[in-house]
Amino acid sequence: MQVSVGEPLANYVRQNGLDVKVDFFGTVPALTQLRQDKVQLAVIAAPVGEQPSTKEFTVLPYAYQVAYILVNTNNPITEVDRDQLIGVFGHGARRRNITSWSQLGLSGEWTSRSVLAVTTSSATGGAELFKHTILGGTGLKPSVQESASGSTSRRW
Repeated sequence: MQVSVGEPLANYVRQNGLDVKVDFFGTVPALTQLRQDKVQLAVIAAPVGEQPSTKEFTVLPYAYQVAYILVNTNNPITEVDRDQLIGVFGHGARRRNITSWSQLGLSGEWTSRSVLAVTTSSATGGAELFKHTILGGTGLKPSVQESASGSTSRRW
């Protein structure tokens, strides 16, 4: 974190002539110093569900874990947009219900093939992030299957 945050921050401070002291001493000490009004800003790392209270602090997301959309190597699709992802995974009346690869623009042998949507378990946090940022807080549609993160025992 120090390299990914520290260097750009130092450049910004230098370019803008700001008087800022930067220190990387960890999440717990940073929260303690915030509570004691010894610092004005802290970048912290906290697992989903363990973020500091928004009643105590203004909490702004800085970064999330990366989410990947994977398809079989034989599948010719090269990109999907947000609306298509919502149609494949999302639950709710205001979305397209995408159930086949033809609805995503594929033709030939893919026209009649169904999309089998699989996500990691909600317990891993990735699915919750996806539901919040892509699906706008709506749930996954009932046909979406959940698999434990890193699980290799299930075959789809």
